[in-house]
Amino acid sequence: MSAPTYTKRTSPGKRRSSLLTLVAMVSFAALTTGLLILGVALVPVRAALPGENGKIAFVSTRDSIKDPTTGRLITNEEIYVMHADGTNQTRLTYNESSTATSTAGRDLLPSFLPDGGRLAFTSRRPAPSSPQGGTDEIWVMEAEDRDGVPEGDNLTRLTGDSLATRHNFQSAFSSDGKKIVFTSARDANNEIYVMDVEATNPVRLTNPVRLTNNQLLERFPAFSPDGKQIAFTRIAGNDDIWVMDTDPATDDATNLTNNAALDTFANFSPDGTKIVFSSNRGSPKSEIWVMNADGSDPVRLTNNGVIDESPVFSPDGTKIAFTSTRDGNTPVEIDNKEIWVMNADGSNPVRLTNNSVEDSKPDWGPIYAWSGVLQPINADGSSIFKAGSTVPVKFKLTEESAEITTARATLKVTNLSDAIGGDVLENPVEVIPATGNEFRYDAESEQYIYNWSTKGLDPGTYKLTIDLGDGTAENPDAINHVLVSLR
Repeated sequence: MSAPTYTKRTSPGKRRSSLLTLVAMVSFAALTTGLLILGVALVPVRAALPGENGKIAFVSTRDSIKDPTTGRLITNEEIYVMHADGTNQTRLTYNESSTATSTAGRDLLPSFLPDGGRLAFTSRRPAPSSPQGGTDEIWVMEAEDRDGVPEGDNLTRLTGDSLATRHNFQSAFSSDGKKIVFTSARDANNEIYVMDVEATNPVRLTNPVRLTNNQLLERFPAFSPDGKQIAFTRIAGNDDIWVMDTDPATDDATNLTNNAALDTFANFSPDGTKIVFSSNRGSPKSEIWVMNADGSDPVRLTNNGVIDESPVFSPDGTKIAFTSTRDGNTPVEIDNKEIWVMNADGSNPVRLTNNSVEDSKPDWGPIYAWSGVLQPINADGSSIFKAGSTVPVKFKLTEESAEITTARATLKVTNLSDAIGGDVLENPVEVIPATGNEFRYDAESEQYIYNWSTKGLDPGTYKLTIDLGDGTAENPDAINHVLVSLR
C-alpha cells in the first residue's frame, strides 16, 4: 500500500462525546496528518432491503450534444446519483454516443446493491461485432466517484461474450447477494433469467437458469425482499404485473393485475407486503398505484393527467421516488421527465431534479447498518496506543446489512492535534500488518479487520472517518467518525 498523505490541522476541533448508533468517538495514537484508503473485495448484491434512506440513482440526458456534422441531437443517457433531498447531483458514467446514428451512449436502469455502495445498470457500449452500438449488457460500479477519474469506479461487466450478440438488461439482485435476475434476449424473445453470483473479483456469473419460456415478452424483474419471489411485467396483449417463485422447478406464475390497462414497473416494499407500480387504468397516461403483494386492494396514489411512472420505495418504506412529467420548467418543455418523491400514501410530492432535459428511472439505495469501530478502540474515546505498534481496525455490519460479507470501505485519517487525549494505555497488538490495502472479512467473528501498522507515525490525536460508499461520509452529521490517539 502506498504511503499515506495527510492534511494537518492546527486545532483539535470539537469532539463528540456520545456514540450515536453508528458513531464511535475514540482517542487513537499518533499518525501523521493524512488520508489512508482501505478496501475490501467487491461483489454486486441487490434487493428491496429495509434500512435508512441513502442516495437516489437515476438516468439523465443532460449530457446530450449536437452532432457537429449534421446538427442532430445525439441523445446521451448517463447514470447520476444524488442525495435524497436532490442535492449533490453527480455523474458516474461517461459513455458518450459518437454520432446521431450510434446506439452507444446508453447507460440505463440503475439499481442499488443492498449495501448502498454499489450500482448495477444496463449499458450499451461498443463491441467488436458492432462498434457503433454493441448490445445491452449488465454492468456494476461504485455508487460514488472516489478517484476523480471519469467513468464509474471499479466498472465491471457481468454479462455477455466478446461478440455481444444477445441483449442482457434490467437486473436485480437477491438480498443475500447470491442471485441476480435479469431480462435476456438470448432465446429470440425477452425472457427472465436468474444466475448465481460467485464472490470473486471480477464477479463471475454461473449456472444461468431460464425462469420463463413462452412467446410472450417479459421484462422489469424485481426480487421480493425474502428472495422467494420475482415480480415482473408480461406483455400478452397488454402489460400486466405477474409474480413467480424463484425456484424454476415450480414453473408457476400468477397474474396480479389482470386488466385491460398497461401495468408495469413493479417494485416491492422493503417489508414485502406491498407492490408499487405504474398503470394507466382510469387515466389516459400512467399514474402511480400500490397494491398488496398478492394483488389485492389496488390504490391509486397520483392523479395528474400527466405521466407518473417507474416508482420505487425508499429503504425505510415511508416514501416513493418516481418519474413525472408534471410542471414543465421551460416554455418549450413538453412531457419532460423529472425525479420526484412523495410519501408512501401519495401525499406531499416534492420535485428533486429541475432542468430542461429528462431525468428518469430512479432507484433508492440504503445506508449500511454497522457497529462503528470495534475493540480494541473504546467508544468513550479513552484508548491510546503505542506509536509504532500494529492496531487491528475492525467494524461489523449489523441488522439488515449483517449478511453482506463483501462490503468495501475507505478510511480517511486527519491529524487534529499533537495533544493526546484519554488516560488508558492499551497494550500494543503485536501482529503482522495486512499486506495490500484490503480489509479482510473474518467469518468467525463476522467482522471486517485491517491490521494497521503505525510505524513511523507521530504521536497525537486523529480523526478517523470510515466511508462505506453509501453517502454518509459526505454528511457532517454522519455517525461514522472516531477520534484516536497514539503515544
